[in-house]
Amino acid sequence: MQAKSSPKIPSNEQTASVREQAGNFLKGLRILPNGNLLVEIVTAFGIVANAYLKFRNSKNVKGEPPWQAHRIEPYEQLELSKEAQIRYEELLRYSVFIEDVRGKSRRGKVVPRLYLRRLLIPHFNLTFSMRDSIELEVGEIEDLLLKPKEFERKHRLRKGFIKDPDQPLLPGIEFEDL
Repeated sequence: MQAKSSPKIPSNEQTASVREQAGNFLKGLRILPNGNLLVEIVTAFGIVANAYLKFRNSKNVKGEPPWQAHRIEPYEQLELSKEAQIRYEELLRYSVFIEDVRGKSRRGKVVPRLYLRRLLIPHFNLTFSMRDSIELEVGEIEDLLLKPKEFERKHRLRKGFIKDPDQPLLPGIEFEDL
């Protein structure tokens, strides 16, 4: 005999549980060789993606909703240095990012898209929307893989960021000033 209703879990408990599991996943990564660096890489990406959500609007949808991205879309086919390639492969091996080779860049080339592991999306306060992506040059992906803190510093949007990506920043104003 089936119960008429399932027990409901309060949303705050559910959110706390999912975030705890994501935290446990990141703690587990830390024990791997290069694990701390893998956590730095995914954290830098998560912080940048969260800043896009807070401070940038998507122009490809009526009403310009917030930019909702949990994937990396390279502009070109990836040709990484040996060290960056090793880190890239480790991120895939441990399913920190999931590679989808069916992607097509804005420049018309077939490129692999990298999706953040779905368990980590709530950890970084992102959304599950597939609408947007963070488009990066190969050199920027290399920076993410080799110098995640520097990548985060360069790409993290801050309060006061001009939400129209086509509108240039005022001369003499850097992201750190905002």
